[in-house]
Amino acid sequence: MLTVAQDSDSKTPCTPRKRQTPSQRTPLSTPTHKRYVIWPLHAFVAHDPHSVVIKKALEFTPLGTRILPTNLFDSPFALARHRLHVSAVPASLPCREAEFSEVYTHLEDAISEGSGSCIYISGTPGTGKTATVREVIAQLQASVASEELDDFIFVEINGMKIADPHQSYSLLWEAIKGDRITPTHALALLEAEFSTPSPRRVPCVVLMDELDQLATKNQGVMYNFFNWPGVRHSRLIVLAVANTMDLPERTLSNKISSRLGSFLGSPKLTILQWTYS
Repeated sequence: MLTVAQDSDSKTPCTPRKRQTPSQRTPLSTPTHKRYVIWPLHAFVAHDPHSVVIKKALEFTPLGTRILPTNLFDSPFALARHRLHVSAVPASLPCREAEFSEVYTHLEDAISEGSGSCIYISGTPGTGKTATVREVIAQLQASVASEELDDFIFVEINGMKIADPHQSYSLLWEAIKGDRITPTHALALLEAEFSTPSPRRVPCVVLMDELDQLATKNQGVMYNFFNWPGVRHSRLIVLAVANTMDLPERTLSNKISSRLGSFLGSPKLTILQWTYS
């Protein structure tokens, strides 16, 4: 029998493959998962350029009043600490009876007569200017509720709470008509409103607090608010509260100082300067 010797180095027979060039070889890479992008629904909704956007009126939530038990005030020191706290609201304003009476009388006469007027109150911070005016407004509103005084509109414009002094026009127009519009549009409508006679117009009392922050480059905001009470049919009453004692002389321009000067000697302007007492 013929025996065929097999080479120990021989390999298992297989089908030869075609060699690939380096350019044809697939580079090795780590497999990755598919990423899914979720698009928001409004991205596929076409916006109508003629659509009307209705802005929701701002809602202010009043702060709650804390009622502490009486046993916490057994000590006179505890009672004094509570009354001197920055969040404490006094039941009355001591040492401001004369100022309260003067502001109350001025506003009551202006509302009853239906005439425009202006009260300019200046003084250092902490002398009770804003607190006294708010207490006067509360008493006048109580008189309206008891049908002892004609109805009036009250709006407070704080220079520290608005980004642009020109927004005062929008706040005033919203208080009078209930519509929210741009400051430029509101200025034009206010000019037409105050220059047109209207027997059914309700007097409007405007508290311009932090008047120092409402000064603009041309000081047009202050000029208009000091000019409108002098218009015959405006029935606008402005209470301007400033923390600077010499604001008209040091900061305001000549046209505003002259506007205030035109009111001097007339019952339409009352200037009060408050100090610590």
